[in-house]
Amino acid sequence: MAHYLDVPCPFCGELITDDDEIVVCPDCGTPSHRSCYFANGICFNHELHEEGFEWVSPKTDALSREVSGDLTCLRCGRSNNPNNTYCNYCGNTLAKTEQSAASQKSVYDLREPVFLKVLSDDHQKAYSVDEIDGIPIKEWVVYIGQSFNYYLYHFISQNKNNKKTSFTLSAAFFPVLYFIYRRVWGAAAVALVSAFLLNIPFVVLNVLLPSGIDFGISITVWQNIANLSSGLSLILNILFGIFAVWLYRRKAVRHMKKLKLESESQDQYLQKLNSVSGPSKTGVLIFAGLIVGLVFISSILISFFQLIV
Repeated sequence: MAHYLDVPCPFCGELITDDDEIVVCPDCGTPSHRSCYFANGICFNHELHEEGFEWVSPKTDALSREVSGDLTCLRCGRSNNPNNTYCNYCGNTLAKTEQSAASQKSVYDLREPVFLKVLSDDHQKAYSVDEIDGIPIKEWVVYIGQSFNYYLYHFISQNKNNKKTSFTLSAAFFPVLYFIYRRVWGAAAVALVSAFLLNIPFVVLNVLLPSGIDFGISITVWQNIANLSSGLSLILNILFGIFAVWLYRRKAVRHMKKLKLESESQDQYLQKLNSVSGPSKTGVLIFAGLIVGLVFISSILISFFQLIV
């Protein structure tokens, strides 16, 4: 990743930084922002693939450019005559000031990479496997988003140890939010329904009974039911934490395979994959809004019952 830092993305022209997720073309090595690549659905230099074009980093290739006198375009990576002001291929303004390879190494090669190079067969593999559940690593990276390192580590570990378990703390504490965030809608529904049912005794004890609503059952019985519900809730949350990664993985496999079957080409598939990649922040916000609305409606209903009792 180091020699991609501070190199302009050929699509948008913005410099690639430590915080960016990138796609490296497996055919020519041209880097670009992940969002830019999938928005266009094709490598910036795809027209040159049949000619055997290979992208050359203007940062790490400074020495060879000093020797040959050529200028490499910072945008598309193609060599130009040193007398050119603009790139003959993409029209980008060519930089005239060059630095030595030694100085470039101290600036670029020593930085900590933040995006593992798993998108090109010509680069060192970041993982010990090429695919998981029949899906290439590079497609997993796109689908998962920024947390791909965490999940791929657990997926590979599960395969290695032939198990379905791991532990995700956020899923144990907030299972509904976790599964909504990761778009595992079935598990989110199960977690929501179970949480609702297991919290009924607490609502009765702490809200309804103090409001004067009588269900014909003693407080002691309700307390025992509440204690049982608390124990069941704890056990269920632990199970959600243990199997959260596996549930997400299973859902992701089904989703990606469905998208591939529905796509007429690989480019169309990658575009669809990018459109559903990463977590669902919108889903979490909608759920939070529903909870607020539910609390508001519940308070109105409780007030109404108090008036009629």
